[in-house]
Amino acid sequence: MSVMANRKTRGAVAAIGLALAAAFHVSPAAAVDVQESRTYYERALKQYQKEDYRAAQIELRNALKANPDNAEARLLLAEIYLKAGQGIAAQTEIEAARRAGIAVNDSRVQMARALVFQQQYQRALSELDMAQVPAANRSEALELRGLAYIGLGDDPKALETLLQAREADPKNINAHIALARFYAGKNQREEAVASIDQALALEPDHAGALVMKGDLVRNIEGLEPALPYFDRAIAAQPENLAARLERAATLVDLQRDEEAKREIDFVYKRMPEHPLAHYLSAVLVARKGDFAAASELMDRTKGALDGYLPATQFRGIVAYQLGQYE
Repeated sequence: MSVMANRKTRGAVAAIGLALAAAFHVSPAAAVDVQESRTYYERALKQYQKEDYRAAQIELRNALKANPDNAEARLLLAEIYLKAGQGIAAQTEIEAARRAGIAVNDSRVQMARALVFQQQYQRALSELDMAQVPAANRSEALELRGLAYIGLGDDPKALETLLQAREADPKNINAHIALARFYAGKNQREEAVASIDQALALEPDHAGALVMKGDLVRNIEGLEPALPYFDRAIAAQPENLAARLERAATLVDLQRDEEAKREIDFVYKRMPEHPLAHYLSAVLVARKGDFAAASELMDRTKGALDGYLPATQFRGIVAYQLGQYE
């Protein structure tokens, strides 16, 4: 190649380099936005760890306003939606996080949980390809596969998988809780109680296990005996919304509506669109004869409770009272 040709080539390379530099140049303002987004995300993470999910959501929205491609913020927002049972919203954020750079294998468990909430059990199983799930998430992935099999009505496979989840990590309290739920659904009360007692033996103040124990006691012994377990769960973890909601539901059944409303209001302050809070609020306003308000509240659940029989039956009662017979 001639010297002139080399010069031309070097000139072309230089031109390409300048074009690439221009294309990928990040302005100082954009760089500040990235840092600002990171600051909001770190604040959100602290609020999330304190279980103040409403405050965390505000910080995350600010983070994403500053930088819509903040993948970590997207994934944390998805976790908050999952805690509220909002599968569709969680799935949307996980998909955005993946587009922003989060590895698919690092978000399989979250996506599967979102799909389970939407009763898309077969898709959840496909998402949880055990050959692709990181080893650290194996027990949780098996737990979710077990829940998916329950949803598909494959009880033998569900039990087998949940037992595998417990075997993969005997200290995975959620696996014990899932097994307790499985046995409770089959009316195998002794096995359910044994499973939840194993969880509490590992961690006596585990809020989730205490909530499950309260649920079992409520079904076996009645409403009043269950309340102390929900109280213990709240004492151990005041911001645990599941405990607040189970306590509220029990108080609603006991006709202690004002106490129930205080618990529901606690949830609303942290998660204004929690579907179970809407459902319980709807029951309370329906008792006062305001079926239109009850119907509006049920509409705000956005299908999150479609597989929950009491909510489905209640929606039918409300529709009947409003003259909606179709």
